[in-house]
Amino acid sequence: MQPTYLPWVGYFSLIQSVDYFIFLDDVQYSKQSWQSRNKILISGSPEWLTVPVIKPNGLQTQIRHVLVDDRQKWREKHIEKLAVNYGAHSFFHNISFVNDILLDCSKKNIANININIITAISQYLKIQTKFLLSSSFDIKASRSEKLYLLSNEVNADIYVSPMGSKEYLAEDHFEELYPIKLEFFSHTPKQYPQASSASFIEKLSIYDLLVNCGKSSSDFI
Repeated sequence: MQPTYLPWVGYFSLIQSVDYFIFLDDVQYSKQSWQSRNKILISGSPEWLTVPVIKPNGLQTQIRHVLVDDRQKWREKHIEKLAVNYGAHSFFHNISFVNDILLDCSKKNIANININIITAISQYLKIQTKFLLSSSFDIKASRSEKLYLLSNEVNADIYVSPMGSKEYLAEDHFEELYPIKLEFFSHTPKQYPQASSASFIEKLSIYDLLVNCGKSSSDFI
């Protein structure tokens, strides 16, 4: 999976369901995608929290090479928005490690920031999955072939795919071409106590779940 910014609950549900989770950090960066933004509740309504990035040079720029634009003071702005909207929640202070990562200006690219947040949250929730980077394998293939070769590197006998990839895996004849079992993963959101909204709003960043439920967030992923 691509490393996304403060992912939703379903992203962590997928992580928890597998033995190895490989961050696709060497695939093309997509503008206005989950790679650089996600939704939180602002004044009770879902709103985007977006990380500004420096415009990539060329259309094929990999996520791991995309730099965040620190001229815009986005780190402080995001921390302020999180504090204003979630500061009174029961477990806000328990996940201050997210702020620590955001404030670490040594982390210059969007992939590195996202990966650090995702792995830190996984550790907080005691998820035992092993994390790897696709760039560490230096595989030149693309699309389905790349996914198969990455799976093969960890001796996987099952490749678990999000539902959103079903169409292109079918177009690439993944199941016919590659000797590995293919399974599709779908997450059905569970309602949790959501202090900022009168009625439950789903598919927000997992941050919303964490500040409401703390370590019992595991029950909802």
